[in-house]
Amino acid sequence: MGKPEKVIVGRQISTGLFRMDSDYAHRRIHGGEEWLLFCTLSGAGRITHRLGELRTVPGELALISPRCPQDYGTHADPGTWDFVYAHFLPRPTWTGLLNFSLAGPGIGRLTITDAADAVRIARRLEDMDVVARSHQYHREELALNALEEALLRADAYNQASRAHQDGRTDPRIRGAIERVCRDLAEPWDVDRMAGAAGMSASRFAHLFRGEIGESPRRFIERQRIERSCQLLRTTTLGIAEIALAVGFSDPFHFSDRFHRATGLAPRDYRAAPAPLLSHTRPETIEE
Repeated sequence: MGKPEKVIVGRQISTGLFRMDSDYAHRRIHGGEEWLLFCTLSGAGRITHRLGELRTVPGELALISPRCPQDYGTHADPGTWDFVYAHFLPRPTWTGLLNFSLAGPGIGRLTITDAADAVRIARRLEDMDVVARSHQYHREELALNALEEALLRADAYNQASRAHQDGRTDPRIRGAIERVCRDLAEPWDVDRMAGAAGMSASRFAHLFRGEIGESPRRFIERQRIERSCQLLRTTTLGIAEIALAVGFSDPFHFSDRFHRATGLAPRDYRAAPAPLLSHTRPETIEE
């Protein structure tokens, strides 16, 4: 039986993967400056806090916040704990991903209810550990990438997250949305989306607005404008080519709709410094 490595000061991430027996326990009275994530692979662990104890089992992620006292070890039942862990300093964009359900003071828990997803997340965290302890030059960045992917996948099971809300969207609506986003050049309208969902146009439009919060027409045009913004900034395609690529047969109509949505003509948008660019304004897209 090994012991988890000590946190190395100055690193963004320190990881380990261990199988511990019943006498394993670890305490850091004052916690640390980093976050601490546990993913139980088999057996069970316990995290003790001033109000009680959290038992963490396979299919769960447990997260201890910075400066929170750390008192954890193998749970008596079943007396073994197989887990992967990460001490890490999060990237600035991770704030929402670390908002787990509160399971104790400074301690969060997230349950992955889909068994297949739980396995995917656990395997990605195992990959994180392998690369973090390798001799690759970019090992910390690669390990953080693997951890970020695991957190992004897990976010779909966080009831406070937009990702969780999206995951609960009616599968017929979600399927139609995916088809639109995959091929914006198609002549999408409410009838075509409804057909993709196997529903009548009126029923589809009513359900779509209730699930997504906007009409199908507004959604389609918003996706087209957002994609055209990307193409204008990252390619040398002509305005007419971009218009066709996102589903506008008439480049003049495209330019008019683009200006209404962004406040700029396509050419001006392409030429403007990136920090000055505004996001699309959905409220300007007609129903």
